Amino acid sequence: MKERESVSRRKGKLLLVLGVFALLLFGTALTASAAVRQNGVKNKAVSISWDDPNEGMTYSRTTKYHLYAGTDRDHITIQRDLPATQRSITLTGLRAGEEYYVEITCDYDGSYNSYKDSYVGRVYAQTLPAKPAGLKVDYYSNYMTSVEYAWNTQDISGWQWVLRDAAGSTVDYGVMNYASSSPSVLSSKIKAKSIYTFQVRGFSKAYNSNTAVYGPWSDRSYFVPQPQLKGKKYTKVNGNGTLSVKWTKVKGADSYTVYVHTKAKGKYKKMATVKKNSVKLKNFKGKKFKNNKNYYIYVVANKKVGKAALKSPNPQYWYVRRSVY
Repeated sequence: MKERESVSRRKGKLLLVLGVFALLLFGTALTASAAVRQNGVKNKAVSISWDDPNEGMTYSRTTKYHLYAGTDRDHITIQRDLPATQRSITLTGLRAGEEYYVEITCDYDGSYNSYKDSYVGRVYAQTLPAKPAGLKVDYYSNYMTSVEYAWNTQDISGWQWVLRDAAGSTVDYGVMNYASSSPSVLSSKIKAKSIYTFQVRGFSKAYNSNTAVYGPWSDRSYFVPQPQLKGKKYTKVNGNGTLSVKWTKVKGADSYTVYVHTKAKGKYKKMATVKKNSVKLKNFKGKKFKNNKNYYIYVVANKKVGKAALKSPNPQYWYVRRSVY
């Protein structure tokens, strides 16, 4: 979030002190700070209202208001001159999920002098969050016990997120009551037995309000865990030269693909894609499997979502050798 102290606010405090001096010399005071309010959280817009700092004053009268707005006080991109009768305004055409610095000043006539651009007040006004974008799995553990999601930032008050399993049941959820330049969340409640979906939405708060106003949920981001070994004898070279492989089921997966290589690194050969959680491989590159030879195997789960074909990311291989069985 941006630094909340305003140069104009300090100027307003100075004017208030000088007002006492002016009252003694000229019989009228410089205008003091008056309230400026954000009227709710709006989509791509900011609505504010303010009080007349000279209302009820005998020797001073507001003649005009000035509005200055931008992403911060050093980057003012919007300026408006407003009549003295106007006490509110809605700025449209703004960006969703952005915070804007909005300051109001006024011109007014005193008993003996006229004053220009006197500070009235300011707000840091947030627009309604945009639909979160850029969701990705930023990290996951090799043992499939935790996963970290990241997404694009917005200049808002915070985030709400939820992680669900393949059945749609909530596995983990939370609220982040702060903004971050690189928002992310780590959940340690996953298992390799299910596909998961993650969603997040942002919320903004009107200035000086604790009420969260939520934006739209993101699209679902899928995480497809890698199947894990099943039992102690997860592989077996059979007497007929075939290789049997077993793994845990991943709920929500459409199929599984098995890859084999004779070295840990290098290009693995795609051997089979099956719907069940076991397979018997007949040969490797035209040759029967041998008990005295090492093989490296990994299995990925597959899931089709719309036109996207998803699979387990960066799978870990299993080292198959005679001593394993």
